[in-house]
Amino acid sequence: MTLDVSSYTDKGGREINEDSILCTDKMFIVADGLGGHDAGEEASAAAVKFIEENCGSDFSEESLIELLEKTNEAVRSLECDALTTVALAVIDNGYFHYANVGDSRVYLFRNNKLFARSKDHSVCQAAVDMGELAYEDIRGSDDRSKLLKVLGNPKPLKLKSLYQPVKLLEGDAFIICSDGFWDSIYETEMEIDLLKSETAEQWMNFMLKRLLLKTNGEGDNYSVICGIVHNGETGVYEAVKNPKCRKGYIIALVIALLAAAGAGAWFHSKFICCKDGTSAPEEGEETSVVNIVPDEPLPEDGSDTSETDNTDVTTVSEEQTGDTSAEDGSVTSGSNETSEDSSSDTSESGETSSESGDDTSETDNTDVTTVPEEQTDDTSAEESSGETSVTDDTDAGSDVTTTPYRPWLEPDYSQSGTMDCVRW
Repeated sequence: MTLDVSSYTDKGGREINEDSILCTDKMFIVADGLGGHDAGEEASAAAVKFIEENCGSDFSEESLIELLEKTNEAVRSLECDALTTVALAVIDNGYFHYANVGDSRVYLFRNNKLFARSKDHSVCQAAVDMGELAYEDIRGSDDRSKLLKVLGNPKPLKLKSLYQPVKLLEGDAFIICSDGFWDSIYETEMEIDLLKSETAEQWMNFMLKRLLLKTNGEGDNYSVICGIVHNGETGVYEAVKNPKCRKGYIIALVIALLAAAGAGAWFHSKFICCKDGTSAPEEGEETSVVNIVPDEPLPEDGSDTSETDNTDVTTVSEEQTGDTSAEDGSVTSGSNETSEDSSSDTSESGETSSESGDDTSETDNTDVTTVPEEQTDDTSAEESSGETSVTDDTDAGSDVTTTPYRPWLEPDYSQSGTMDCVRW
């Protein structure tokens, strides 16, 4: 197993950097001297030095608790009133052992996701444990800097337990940092930067850029140690990090999107419906053409106008010698009643074109019989009713009532062909 490690510490916006760090082949330590007390840098340096010199080879939970208790006494023995936090990790026989005192933290990542982390010894963490505060709200809490345990305290630490060691796998990664670092870098950002990084140094630099953009070089001291585990074998870590694999994922995603778009287009065309609610005709199916004439406004006097193509309308009526009266849209001449039998063949009386409204419509291929001027005096009722019948002097003795053709109300369904289906 090989380990790629990178570390960094900076004073931030403070005059003195009170953080201390240590990186060896198997031990990693970050100590954060408390700035509100004298000689914080001395306290952090003393803690790191004592742990390095007295760690031994036993890294069990009991041994680490004992080591931290002795470190507390060593910091307390300094002549100055100094306090410090500490976070450490030890890799032994492929296991990751970690511990902390105060609010310096240890993060462990697996498959580019947060897998384990240490708990702060602080008022905010206690509120989280009791359900009074969300873990994400620790950074913005007013009690964030109130610690319950630190090194250099006159009282014993009384650590009841630490954390179970974790067997390291290919691609596992860890962060050991002070509060000046994690206060500006969220766990989600750590995961994102880890996903796009090839080395520990690259991962660390991504996060440091985020920190500088947020703090603009101001704020507390910050320190960080980043590590990535390599076993020299192909594993989950290399599969995710490999740019060729990422390119394959993108190509597969594009193909899936194109397939979904094609399926949607086929479904839309297969099950589309016409505006009248009928289904779209199947391929090869014979349908009829429906010519629907849009509604046209009626003339102001209420008369009906119509234009007919290739249609002969023949009307035969009696001599226009009497007064003509119109009732309920029908036209009668003299005192004779309208004969229903007169709707039969009347071609002998001449071919005329039906006229409606005040203006006579022009028709194609239609013979129109002109009414003499003598008959215009007795046809005022016809004009007022909106219907005009043209008569000939032949076959007098029968009256014919003509009902005008209204194409906007009665579309012509006589034609046949292929239906034009309006698609949505």
